[in-house]
Amino acid sequence: MKVQPICASCLLYRGVQELKRATSDKRVLQEGIRKIAELIAVRFSFDLPPAVLGTERDRLIKKITKNPDPYREEKKRANEAVLKILPKLFEYIESSNSKKDRFLKASYLAALGNFIEYDVLGYSFDEQLRDLFQRKIQLSIDDREKAFKIIEKLEGSTLIYLTDNAGEIVFDIPLLAVLREDLGVYVILSPKSAPILNDATVDDVYEVGADQYVDQVVGVGSDVVGLNLDEASPEFLQCWRRTEFVIAKGMGHFEMLTEYPPKPPVLHIMALKCEPVARAVGGVKGTLAVCLRI
Repeated sequence: MKVQPICASCLLYRGVQELKRATSDKRVLQEGIRKIAELIAVRFSFDLPPAVLGTERDRLIKKITKNPDPYREEKKRANEAVLKILPKLFEYIESSNSKKDRFLKASYLAALGNFIEYDVLGYSFDEQLRDLFQRKIQLSIDDREKAFKIIEKLEGSTLIYLTDNAGEIVFDIPLLAVLREDLGVYVILSPKSAPILNDATVDDVYEVGADQYVDQVVGVGSDVVGLNLDEASPEFLQCWRRTEFVIAKGMGHFEMLTEYPPKPPVLHIMALKCEPVARAVGGVKGTLAVCLRI
């Protein structure tokens, strides 16, 4: 997915919000805003995915502020808050007797959890997690049954699960359990290897205990918005080459992975929080999408 005109204002807005989280020094804040504006002016191109510019912006912020993890406290609070409702998440899927129904419900929860996000232009998340869970949010793109028909035939095969945000990874746990325990796939969970935005890192995975529901945890090898295979670690690339299915959480992964052929098949699970991504996937902003690319 390529940059759209509105992405310029979003890149600047989110950069300013992140700068304010990263530093209280007005001089550094001023310099950071100028540097981000310069970056956008020089690098903005309709030939680039938004996530590429987002990665460059965030690395610049960390360099200027000397803060390696501006969202550290928000991530910790999100992890702690969602862990409190993990039993309710499992209760929701365990009311179903069939593997298919549990997969459908668990993948819905995984999409719902993608609403846990900060500093997106025109979008806010109030962290009222109980209300979020109780609301019935529409899936404007729903390829869950198509995905299930493929995955149920992959028993013993490898599946990579690309995580998105901290806190959200708790919403992923029921789906991870269904994939491994019900469907018998070998699940590799791949978070970020270093902080970027409020994305989950390898440390966050272990902090919430998500590692207990998968066969292997392999970080992607870098701090990147979405996934850039050019920056991936040798260990991750070895896993990538042997995997037969990919589940990718969030808009950043959609922005980046649509730049690669969908081989193996990719199931994008996300909340549609901005108009360009909603339009690209054929959904409606403010709804959920479970989109299969084959």
